[in-house]
Amino acid sequence: MKKYFIQNCCSLFLVTVLFLLQGCVKDTCTQKFTYTYFQPLYKTSEEARANIKSNAPRAIAQPGKLFIKGNYIFLNEINKGIHVINNSNPSAPANVAFIDIPGNVDIAVKNNILYADFYTDLVAMDISNPVNISVVKIISNVFPERYYYGFNADGNKIIYDWVKKTETVQSACDGIGQPGIREGMLFNSMDAGLSSSSAAGTPTGISGSLARFALISNYLYTVS
Repeated sequence: MKKYFIQNCCSLFLVTVLFLLQGCVKDTCTQKFTYTYFQPLYKTSEEARANIKSNAPRAIAQPGKLFIKGNYIFLNEINKGIHVINNSNPSAPANVAFIDIPGNVDIAVKNNILYADFYTDLVAMDISNPVNISVVKIISNVFPERYYYGFNADGNKIIYDWVKKTETVQSACDGIGQPGIREGMLFNSMDAGLSSSSAAGTPTGISGSLARFALISNYLYTVS
């Protein structure tokens, strides 16, 4: 009888200890977060300027403003540059070249000079041969308000493209340890309606109705 009593007491003691220990164990909870961000790709200002030329054509992805000059259409690819399209045969236009201009959103043409914004700068290009353009002049800091759109902290590098990244990380349920923001950003695309305005007989060609650049006589007017 005494033996069974001692065994029961020992069992009760062990159960009590296990119960107390269980109360000391902290519950843990983790969950996964999947997030998408756009990481900037940089070039130095010198590299970007050296690449403002007629490069191989690329697919049209996010078109913006356009300008018609003779048999050619100059179509802005938002913040990337300008497509050169040979429209000699309107039923089968040919994408023949691409001019890399980071931060470009608008264009204007007078005679054989094409003007385009290059983030904060204004670049003038000779388009006498549309498939082999050459830079005539670059004027710095014409659009200072656009500095914050394309430059990194030291000001010597500019954004020439964005790469989409998706990551999945594990975090505590209480929010501690949630993923921080990497160098990058989320942004909305610009939607630009395209239409032509009548400009028969003008020396500058035809621009889209939403153009922010306007050439009148010897002056270029821009909207900030």
